[in-house]
Amino acid sequence: MEVFTRKLRGNDLKDARWVMTEPGILSRMQRALFGSMRGTHGPTRTTREQWAIGKEQFEEIEADLLKLIGDEMEAFEKAVDEAGIPWTAGRDQP
Repeated sequence: MEVFTRKLRGNDLKDARWVMTEPGILSRMQRALFGSMRGTHGPTRTTREQWAIGKEQFEEIEADLLKLIGDEMEAFEKAVDEAGIPWTAGRDQP
């Protein structure tokens, strides 16, 4: 899970200490989106590049992320229910 968080959000630990890091996928996509929305001339080369890089990086993890969200999350929720762990927000109520 940490791998996905770091790829999507970047390295929060280094960012908090003002260490230069590569932006995460979300940061790239947000910069491209908001950069395009602010101008009246359309997206700049930089915003198009950020979008392309973010898209490519997301495609690299998409299949594994969908597997985690789908199959692995279902198995985890089933194990939690079988263990008798009390209901928590976000889970289907028994």
